Amino acid sequence: EAGGLVVGILPEDSEVHANPWVEIPIVTGMGNARNAINVLTAHSIIAIAGGAGTLSEIALAIKVGTPVVGLRTWNATLNDKPYSRPEFHAAATPEDAVQLALSLAKGRVANS
Repeated sequence: EAGGLVVGILPEDSEVHANPWVEIPIVTGMGNARNAINVLTAHSIIAIAGGAGTLSEIALAIKVGTPVVGLRTWNATLNDKPYSRPEFHAAATPEDAVQLALSLAKGRVANS
């Protein structure tokens, strides 16, 4: 609605499974393996709510150093303490998430 372009990297082998907002579907037929494409291609990612697939993308992003902005998504603990990483940032609103993700992405593009 704000003029962005929506690209969907789909786990299925057909574009009929794409979210209605997807303008450019990239069909992979790779199932969950497409999560690596999402994380390794992005300069930052936004994780919104989600299930185990979202959690796996967050974990991979943290592992490879891709900044993650979380919006109503997973919280983790390690040894009964909040698990915090410099790659993971929380946002309170969708607007905040987008602004932060763009800011983090610009920093990575400048350093590439």
